[in-house]
Order: sequence, then C-alpha cells, then structure tokens
Amino acid sequence: MKIFSQVNMGKGGLGACLLAIVFTLVVTATVQADPFLFDPDGPGALAVQSTNTFDQLPGNALSLGGITSLVGCNPGAGGACTTTIPFSTLYQARLGAITSPTGADITPAALNTGFEITFVARFPEVTTAVFGTPGLVGNTTFISCGPGCGTASATNFFEIYFDPSVDASDLAGVGFNDVAASATTPLPAPYGGPAPGPLPGPGPIPAAVAGGSTLIMSGFITTANTNFSLTNCPAGGSTANLDGFGGVDNYGPGAFPPNGIDSVCGTGSTSLTGGITFVNPLWFPQGLNAFALTIFTTTNVLPFSTVDPSARFVLAPGGAIPVPDGAGTPATSIGFVNGAPGSPDVQFQADASQTFTLRVPEPSSLLLLGSGLIGVAVLLRRRTKK
Repeated sequence: MKIFSQVNMGKGGLGACLLAIVFTLVVTATVQADPFLFDPDGPGALAVQSTNTFDQLPGNALSLGGITSLVGCNPGAGGACTTTIPFSTLYQARLGAITSPTGADITPAALNTGFEITFVARFPEVTTAVFGTPGLVGNTTFISCGPGCGTASATNFFEIYFDPSVDASDLAGVGFNDVAASATTPLPAPYGGPAPGPLPGPGPIPAAVAGGSTLIMSGFITTANTNFSLTNCPAGGSTANLDGFGGVDNYGPGAFPPNGIDSVCGTGSTSLTGGITFVNPLWFPQGLNAFALTIFTTTNVLPFSTVDPSARFVLAPGGAIPVPDGAGTPATSIGFVNGAPGSPDVQFQADASQTFTLRVPEPSSLLLLGSGLIGVAVLLRRRTKK
C-alpha cells in the first residue's frame, strides 16, 4: 500500500497540514466518542454500520429481594435508610432498533424476523432512601448500586447474544440466552401445559436447546441509580392486574389460580454504567480495546402495558437455564399484589436504550504520533529538495 504517492506543496502548506492533523487528533481525544462500528449479523451478508444507540424493546426486570430491601429501610431524617439490605435485579429484552450517529433508523429489516439480538443482565442494588409508605400511592424509593458493584461476577453481569433463530419469548421468559421452550425444559402451567415437576435450575445449556446462539458482548455494571414512585392506576384505584398487555389476561383468576396477580402502579427510571470485558470482533470490528464503557438508560413501569410479564429469568452468566421466578410459579415470589409489602420480590416492565463511550488516545500516544508526523514532514521536505 502506498501511503504517499506524490507531494506537491510548499513549506507553509506542509506545516499547516501537519498542524491541522495534530489539532484534529487533540480535539478528538477530548471529546466523548459515542459512534461505534457494528455488524448486525456478524459473519452474515449485512454490512458494517456506523452506530450510535441500541434501542431495546420493552422487556422484563425482577428485583430479587427488592421489597424486602424497601420495607427494611427504616428511613430516618431526610428519608435516608438507617438499615440497608442489598438485593439483585435481573433483566431481559430483545433489540428493537439501531440508530445511526445522525439519529437515523438503520435497523435491518431482518431483525426479529430472520435473527434476533437479546440482552440479559443481573446487578446488585440497595435501597438508599424512601419517602411515603411502602405499597401506597405517593411512595417514592431511591436505589443505588449495591455491594459487588464494579466487579464482574455471577451476580453482576450483562450479556448480549446473537441468535439466528427468533425464539425469545417475553411471556415464557426463555430464549434470551437461547434456552428455548422444549421437551428438555418444559414451561410451567399456564404457559406451556402442565408442569411435569421441578424445573432445572441454573447450569449449562443442554445441547437439545442450545440453538446456535453466539455471545457477542459481555460486561458488568459499575454504577446504578434508580427511582420509582407509586401512582394511581390508569383506571383508578391503587392496584390493577399485573398484565395489561395484549388483550389477554395471562394473570387473571382463570389463567393464574386461585386469585390472579395484581400490581401496584407507578413509574420510574434507572441509569447504569458498565465496563466491557468481551466483544466478538465479527459484530464489533473495532475490538474490545476500543470500548471504554457502556451506558444504559431505562424507563420502568407498572403494571405491564406493552410486553407480557415473564415467567422465567436468567440468574447467572454463561448460558444458564432460565428458572421460574417472579410471576412464574403458583407460589409466586411477587405475591398476589406485585410491589406491595408481604412478598420479597417485585417485577416490572423495563424499556432500555444502550450507548457506548469509546477510548481515546492517551496524551503520551498523541505525543508519539505527533513526533512521528514531524519526522514524516522532515523526510518529505528532504525528498522535495532532491
């Protein structure tokens, strides 16, 4: 490859050119670099895209011990908790759209019809402040990252998968790390017929349901800030059925004996930052070293309105089998009024978007590069004099 084929500029022009290059490098090093390269189907036929945002479809979140932490807060002056009880939040969703750096929708037509990209996560949290009475309209809760935050572990991770089969099911809570409903992992009633007995816990994905998915990115959460406020329900009152999506009540008394599952109502948000430990270069051609951190911004809602509540969640990284939790068993861990005191967990609809910050050259690297450019300039001047 020829770097320089011909030089035809005077002393001033060459100097100005080099100064412009160095100035551009310095300015680039001080500006957050969000755009990144992404190939939606990896080794497939789609082209690499300059990308800015992953916009996930509304998904599911489950805070294991979230209500226990809320009730045990014992707020003191200013609402700050005098007792802090850690808990874990689980999350799963599918990618819905991809946005370019200019804000254009560059989502491939085959996304969620020919292939899917899915997200699973678990991270530690702790209730830090509570205002109002837990479970009642007007209650507002503030939550931060809990013990273990900032360290990758079996209870602090996020994973992104590419799957050539479109099999993720929000209602069943399977397929997000490619463990689909099958004879090997039957679904509990009423999601896939009568449950034959105890379902498998976390562990390797059985070959019968592996499905050929590929892990394309993984990492861990470094900071978390959540707030949630209880409000009156859209139809009035302080509770409504947990499942307000699709026109079919999957959690009513007839579908979920004996009494169905209701929920408190409310809205909130979560902001997360995360470190990245692995990228698959077939999907992220810039490689792992290009990424400094990732940012998740999530809107949280109760009751569910645009997605079904999941019956299962992923508890561990590495392709663990989803297990019944939250609203997934008759002896539900969210109780018959989700979000109210009396049961340990709370399940909610979460709608997230994800962006990235790229690494920039260190000052020493810029100095070396600038020195190299000056050396190139001297060499070119000598050649032009000959």
